[in-house]
Amino acid sequence: MYWDWTWLWYGLVGLSAGFVAGLLVRGQSHSRWELDMMIGILGSFIGAYLLRMLQIFPNSLLGDLVSATIGAMLLVGILKLVFRR
Repeated sequence: MYWDWTWLWYGLVGLSAGFVAGLLVRGQSHSRWELDMMIGILGSFIGAYLLRMLQIFPNSLLGDLVSATIGAMLLVGILKLVFRR
């Protein structure tokens, strides 16, 4: 059976991308760091999917971090629209 390490890699990169996206979108992280990390992990998969749809394949840590941060920022923006306070 073949195991693709890409998914694990995006999950690990998503941990830091969630923190970065929380700072970029909200200015400062008001939520708990666990929530930022979960948003980052989900956002990294979203960013990877969107870039693959555009035929863009990042092949470095920086490229993966940028794609994960973009996905996490999109997810934070969508969550802000859905759960307005």
